Amino acid sequence: MTTGRTICLALVLVTTLSLGACAHGDPQDSPSNATNTTSQSAPPDQLASVAKTYFNCMTEANLPVELVANGDGDMAIVRFTGDHWLMVRSPEAGSLRWSQAQGPATDPAVLKMVKDFFAQGNQPGLMIDGVDYSPIYLHCLQVSGYDEEAAYGTINMDAELVARQVDANNRWAACARKNGWPMIEDSAIPAADDSDWPATLIPVTIGIPKLKALLKACPNFDPAEQAFMDNWWKTNPSGGYPVDYMPDPILDFYLPSHRDNPNSTADPTAEEQAALENLSNLRSVLTAASDAYWQTHVPSGGST
Repeated sequence: MTTGRTICLALVLVTTLSLGACAHGDPQDSPSNATNTTSQSAPPDQLASVAKTYFNCMTEANLPVELVANGDGDMAIVRFTGDHWLMVRSPEAGSLRWSQAQGPATDPAVLKMVKDFFAQGNQPGLMIDGVDYSPIYLHCLQVSGYDEEAAYGTINMDAELVARQVDANNRWAACARKNGWPMIEDSAIPAADDSDWPATLIPVTIGIPKLKALLKACPNFDPAEQAFMDNWWKTNPSGGYPVDYMPDPILDFYLPSHRDNPNSTADPTAEEQAALENLSNLRSVLTAASDAYWQTHVPSGGST
């Protein structure tokens, strides 16, 4: 686990994901907003039992799911199957998958349905082919205690994709340093026992005007690249990435007073505390470009 330099891990904060991000699940899934509302995850030796209970509950309701093994060989993952238009607000992440037969929808009414569905991010929900199964889905989660993140067991990150992410992060960091922010350091390949995705860290005290100026000089989202990737996934439904794929940089914030001691339990300075109270607005600046893109585009899927 990354140290407390990363604000979203060091402090109790709400993290939001745009529709273009990635999460565990079907290669056709794309995450949206979500808030964890379930009970504690089951111990590893109980994952299979929990998954079986959840699977049974879902199949008894005639929902299209299957039970498969995770990377550790435990039959612990329950995933949706079939060619369906699927929207899920799970406690861990949200996802959207269009039917291959239907293709991505462009109907404004459908787009509004998608937006309204994911706006309810603090409550688990499920819609399949436009039919709301949220009460059944919530019931099955509650009676089983199923936790999608825990179900995946030991997470082994794709080494090539991690390397590409670090490269993208460091290109952005170099641009930031060139534009007057020498304290922004490169990210690094995570250690073997680190399951956190690499991120470039920005001092939380940067302030909104300077952050906007920095992102104008060094953009963290490329609409043209996202459009290219969205088209790629339409024609490569099994997932994967082009040979020259370069992800957008992953950016986060850190406490400057804790840089030399990331695990410090010392209180933030007065300036840092004021910045933390404005953190949701700082994060909105980080996601503004991607949010604007997804207001007018529907994701066709993505690799996990």
